Amino acid sequence: MSGLQDPSGAPQTSAKPGQDRDVLAEALPYVVPYAAFGVLTMAADYLPETYRSAVYLVKVLVVGYLLWHYRRSYTEVSVRWSSALVVAALVGVLVIVAWLGLDPFYPQSSDEWRALQQTGLQHFEHADKLTGAFDPFAEGSLVPPPVALLFRLIGAVLLVPVFEELFWRSWLIRFLVKDNFAAVPIGRFTWLSFLATVAFFGLTHHEWLAALFCGAAFNLLLYWRRDLFTCIVAHAAANAALAAWVLLQGAWQFW
Repeated sequence: MSGLQDPSGAPQTSAKPGQDRDVLAEALPYVVPYAAFGVLTMAADYLPETYRSAVYLVKVLVVGYLLWHYRRSYTEVSVRWSSALVVAALVGVLVIVAWLGLDPFYPQSSDEWRALQQTGLQHFEHADKLTGAFDPFAEGSLVPPPVALLFRLIGAVLLVPVFEELFWRSWLIRFLVKDNFAAVPIGRFTWLSFLATVAFFGLTHHEWLAALFCGAAFNLLLYWRRDLFTCIVAHAAANAALAAWVLLQGAWQFW
């Protein structure tokens, strides 16, 4: 059967399903909270140290609002109990053990890379990390230490695992498979999406080597369970373990 004809005689074709989807609009709920957190983080670098706790408080409020605003878009997040969540939490803790254990043994700044080239492998002190660290007890801080710590924990353990997993392992890992990412099932594997998300995740963290292991571990959890909530739990457990270490050791350089 021939297609319908328009007045000029050319055949009309029906639009393919999903052809009129606004891919950018669908990506916004995943990209905007992540971008807002990143922009505010960069802005804090240009402010005096006494403003850092206040900026983090603003980050928690802004990102929390954005996640709530876009909450109806996150239909792939199914909050349900399973024994796999215990495994996920254990993976998160082990990731942080590796994160802390590897830290002294690889360069994390341009100066340390130059030192590596000149003298080879060595014990790296990462003195520059303390310069930009979040220290709730910094003299002159605009936010009282208990409030600063509360918001830091809310951000690290509750918000960051949610918006980062939505960005990395819901949106980007599927977008790299197909621009109409919503049509790609959670947990669909391709080498490009796997390697690219692991590499990008590593490059966005100061502790790039540990972050590569972390990104790979969370991706493997995603492929195993095909469930984003499993990754969120692993990420939350990792950040909670790191927070415990920071608080017990006063190791603010990891914040």
